[in-house]
Amino acid sequence: MRQPQCCPHRGERGDAIAGTELTDHRRFAFTTRPHAAIDDATREIGAAIGVAITGSVLAAAYGHGIDPVAPMIPEPARAAVQDSLAAAIQVAEHAGPQGEQLAELAQNAFLDGLQQASWAVAAILLVGALISAFWPPRRS
Repeated sequence: MRQPQCCPHRGERGDAIAGTELTDHRRFAFTTRPHAAIDDATREIGAAIGVAITGSVLAAAYGHGIDPVAPMIPEPARAAVQDSLAAAIQVAEHAGPQGEQLAELAQNAFLDGLQQASWAVAAILLVGALISAFWPPRRS
């Protein structure tokens, strides 16, 4: 597929998946690209903060969901189950009849955490949209 003339770098750095059309068009709207460094830094810092916030919310909610059954899990596996859904599934596969309940609880805890992280991102997006709507940039 042929790339549009305004976006010659699309997909070269992997940002075609994560970047938006608006970002690319705004970035390449300037022929001399006077604000390219600011745009790139803003995008990278925003992505890092977004990952940190969503990861923290997801991890906290997952841990909160696993906490009720954590004392029943033997010590060598307890920390792994509390840290990771993948580890919880592995432990559940070797836990016999209770393993199915552990796997289901871990999956539900992860999905609850994912939902809470999504709501946190939605709230951040809403605040950003309100700021953009009521505090437009100055025109020079």
